[in-house]
Amino acid sequence: MGDYVSDTRDNCPLNFPHPEWFHGDGSYFDLTYSDVLAEYDGKLIIEWGKSAVSWHQKGTLPKPVISILADERKIFSGFENLLITYAELKEIVDNPIIYDQWHTALSSVYAIYLIVDRESGKQYVGSAYGENGLLGRWSCYAQTHHGHNKRMRELLEEYPQRYHSFQFSILQILPKTITSEGVVQVEQEFKRKLLTVSFGLNEA
Repeated sequence: MGDYVSDTRDNCPLNFPHPEWFHGDGSYFDLTYSDVLAEYDGKLIIEWGKSAVSWHQKGTLPKPVISILADERKIFSGFENLLITYAELKEIVDNPIIYDQWHTALSSVYAIYLIVDRESGKQYVGSAYGENGLLGRWSCYAQTHHGHNKRMRELLEEYPQRYHSFQFSILQILPKTITSEGVVQVEQEFKRKLLTVSFGLNEA
């Protein structure tokens, strides 16, 4: 719950659909979201009671739990079988509770990964290292679509929706004990093998 003020007409928010509700006999609350019961979001079903027409009730009133829906958490498929689209990556990154196994696994390793533009067949080899491992690197793609890679950024400038055609997979898993220089060395080897600088989306 957030702050509140008297529901006088001068406190009525701009464009509020029912200004007549502000008559000075009650309070207007600026509600804030609480994640206390986030693990039950979309799964907890309670008996609302006789006041079904009212969307709010006192939090001190006991509410019988009718059911808790089955856990919908997604099982991690394994590194060797990982092959996902951009839409799937975005869903994984944006839903850490449902994809908690994925977040744990992807953040626990460094990796050399491959992105393929399914429209052209061009490939991009990248490396992931740092505190959050592969999850941290791929989260950047979920947010920016191009991961700050020059040729991918240029591609999206010409075709803004092209990231929907990106496919993500893993070429090699690396332990977090390896140095960043060691990770980059392995990355360069894959670039040479796959010719992603000459014919793909790698700049160098």
